[in-house]
Amino acid sequence: DPLVRAAAGVDFPRLVRQTVARGLVGLENFAGIPGTVGGAIRMNAGGKYGYLAKYVHAVKVLTPTAQIEQRSSAEMHFGYRTAQLDGAIVLEATFALETGDAQAAMIRFRDIWNEKYATQPPVAAKSAGCIFKNPPGHAAGKLIDDAGLKGTRCGGAEISPQHANFILAHPGAKAADVLDLIQRAKDGVRERYGIELEPEIDIW
Repeated sequence: DPLVRAAAGVDFPRLVRQTVARGLVGLENFAGIPGTVGGAIRMNAGGKYGYLAKYVHAVKVLTPTAQIEQRSSAEMHFGYRTAQLDGAIVLEATFALETGDAQAAMIRFRDIWNEKYATQPPVAAKSAGCIFKNPPGHAAGKLIDDAGLKGTRCGGAEISPQHANFILAHPGAKAADVLDLIQRAKDGVRERYGIELEPEIDIW
C-alpha cells in the first residue's frame, strides 16, 4: 500500500487535501480538522468517522535524551485523544493509505467538510479546536450549551455560539481569558450535571 510521509509541522488540512487529490484514500475522513501533522498525531485526531491511529504506519520522534527513534503505530499506544510519547517530540509521521477513486474520495471529503462547517467554527477561526473530551455517553459541547454558557465572553475570548466545545480568540484575547472560560465551563457542567469535564488540549 502507498505510504505518505509528512513532517510534523505540515499543515494537516493541506495534507488531507493533497492525498485526496492524488487518489490516496483514508485521510478524507479527517476533513475539517485543523492543526499540524504533529498535533494530529499527539492527540490521535478524529471523531465519528474514525481516528488517525488507523492510518499511522510509523512515527519518528526525538526523545528527551536527544535520540531519534522510529516507532510503529503499536508502539505509540494510541487511545482516545492520546498517544504515548513519554516526553518525546514528534518529528514526522508515515501514513499507510490505499489507492482509490479520487473523485469519490473528494465527494466524501466535501460532505464531511460541509457537515462540520454547518455545525462548528470554520478551520480559519482562531481556536484550539475542541476544548474538552466527550464524557462517556455525553457530548461536551451539548453539556456546556445546556448549562447556559454558549456565547459567554471573557475579554477577547468567547465560547463559540456555534458549538460550545470551541473557544474563539477574538482580537485582544489573552491566554488568561481562554483559561477563565475553560474553568467556567467546567464549573457550570459540574454544578448542573455532576460531570467533570476533562480537557483534551494540553495546557502548559
